[in-house]
Amino acid sequence: MENDEFTKLLEKWKETSKAEYEVRPWGMFVKFATVCNGLVHKELIVKPGNRLSMQKHALRDELWIIASPDIMVEIRPPNGRMEVKFPAPITEGALVKISIPRGWWHRLSNMGHNVGHVFEYSFGIFDEGDIIRSEDDFGRAE
Repeated sequence: MENDEFTKLLEKWKETSKAEYEVRPWGMFVKFATVCNGLVHKELIVKPGNRLSMQKHALRDELWIIASPDIMVEIRPPNGRMEVKFPAPITEGALVKISIPRGWWHRLSNMGHNVGHVFEYSFGIFDEGDIIRSEDDFGRAE
């Protein structure tokens, strides 16, 4: 059932000419626009039971707005301890926001049974090649 929902979302975005999308092993992301120099807006769509790489960026900061209740966030500052955050239940007008400075390790996990949604705003130089991975469920760690 979850894959049907994911497939429907993928087909919806294939038809959208204003957005760019990339399918990843954990789900996909939709890049809506480069709002202005140095600001990019994306939606991360994470399959149930999947997680992104433990990663960091040298060239950009990120702001995540969690729009699904079963998303878990792991975040670690340089030379710091890992924090695991289960955002509070999603309520109208009270979405959880998590700021991730460049150089901080971070990862999203979808712990639920439904597709998870996170809106990401990147500040700085946006380049998918800027991802440094330390752990990855799909063999992409450096």
